[in-house]
Amino acid sequence: HGELPLALRRSVEKLTTLSSIRLLGVLEKPLQLRALQKILSDFTPLYCSALRGTLTAIELIPRQQVLLGLMAGEFQAWYQPKFNLHDGRLFGAEGLVRWNHPQRGLLLPRDLLAAVVAYDLLDEMFKRLLDQGLELMSRLREQGFDTGLAFNLTASQLVSSDLVEHVIQRLHQYELPGAA
Repeated sequence: HGELPLALRRSVEKLTTLSSIRLLGVLEKPLQLRALQKILSDFTPLYCSALRGTLTAIELIPRQQVLLGLMAGEFQAWYQPKFNLHDGRLFGAEGLVRWNHPQRGLLLPRDLLAAVVAYDLLDEMFKRLLDQGLELMSRLREQGFDTGLAFNLTASQLVSSDLVEHVIQRLHQYELPGAA
């Protein structure tokens, strides 16, 4: 509590009340392991009680369907714009995955990621989305619009030298800097 200004703390508490979000606690610097353990132990029963009765078995989309969807280009990058809050200018976008499934329609990440992860196809999905994003960035640059693009990756993807090499090769292919 000591480092968090009182006005900011009151604002956060008000925001959590108005949005029905429970504030579990405030961690001070330096981080104290016992304080973190207390917050997590308070959180666990809340989380479990919120889920009780709502858990259902997840039915994974069959692996062959996911592979066919990736090969057929059904996985699409959708772009969420990123704006500078000071001047309102667009400075980039975040690539988000959608699957235009031939039978199920448009699938959101919550509907498809469990299968992609279970079948160890995250890298393949990312490569498809990256190529779509770099193609878009290249077209935008030709029109004089310079913007950045971000993707969410897992920790295991960040340490994959094969994936890093793929990104480097694609950036060179599209003549885009890594900072983009």
